[in-house]
Amino acid sequence: MNTISELTNYIEFQNEMNRLSKIEYHSYKETMKEIGIAYLGECNHSTKLTHNGEKNMLTYGIYLASSDASNINVCPKSKMCRESCLVGSGYAKIDALAHNNKVLNARIIKTRLFFANRNLFMTLMIKEINRAINKAKRLGMEFSVRLNCTSDINPTVFVYEGKNILELYPNVSFYDYTKVKSHWKVAEKYPNYYITFSRDGSKENEEECLEWLRRGNNVAVVFGVTKTSELPKKWKGYDVLVGDDYDYRVWDKLQEGKQIVGLIYKVSKNDFDEDENGVHHFRGIPNSPFIIQKDDKDCEY
Repeated sequence: MNTISELTNYIEFQNEMNRLSKIEYHSYKETMKEIGIAYLGECNHSTKLTHNGEKNMLTYGIYLASSDASNINVCPKSKMCRESCLVGSGYAKIDALAHNNKVLNARIIKTRLFFANRNLFMTLMIKEINRAINKAKRLGMEFSVRLNCTSDINPTVFVYEGKNILELYPNVSFYDYTKVKSHWKVAEKYPNYYITFSRDGSKENEEECLEWLRRGNNVAVVFGVTKTSELPKKWKGYDVLVGDDYDYRVWDKLQEGKQIVGLIYKVSKNDFDEDENGVHHFRGIPNSPFIIQKDDKDCEY
């Protein structure tokens, strides 16, 4: 601890973890109120999950907080993409720019609950998933789950009564983006778990991406553009598909031969400067190894 503020932050963190660890389940509504959140996950709540709904897919997703906010690292391979993290985009970006951290605060509590009281977290999540499955049936929709909307946690640690979440719901389709190579084995073991490997710009990751592509799988790549019409046709010789049309990457199998999931750059709160009048100004797309710029030699248009 180098400063008083760091010590204060650490004490507050420990106190909150202790508080969450002692909460017991009563009813869903009462327990959520005691925790201090409205829900853990929700269906088609974000823009990317809404695109699934447009194709008759109801997706339940969970958004957690980054280590900078929660003091817990939920993305072990976040070094290269930290500044452009999606945790600061979408609703969280709108909240932050308005100096309202309601969305972020809820995500911090969810993240800490997962590590402080895993059994309670799972109890609540299972109730939400069961409710979502019934909703999908009523609406005549397909159903899927994305556990890691803003995290990269191995799904086998989502355990309840001795079974992980993939074993609890063998007939439910789970999918994630990941930068963790060890998660490949999870996808190979469980047929109901589909992963898209994500490029982060590091040398190690670049080699892993190429290996994953050679196996016939897809890789998500962020390009330095803000319109899907500006995406390249090919990257490193592989055909690019428009990844922002939907989030349920299992459908990529239908786009034969297209293995690069081309994603436009998502502007986050970190991309803005605030002037003396409180007006926010966009600095532009960052020059980061994580982002493939339009003039990259491996892009074909």
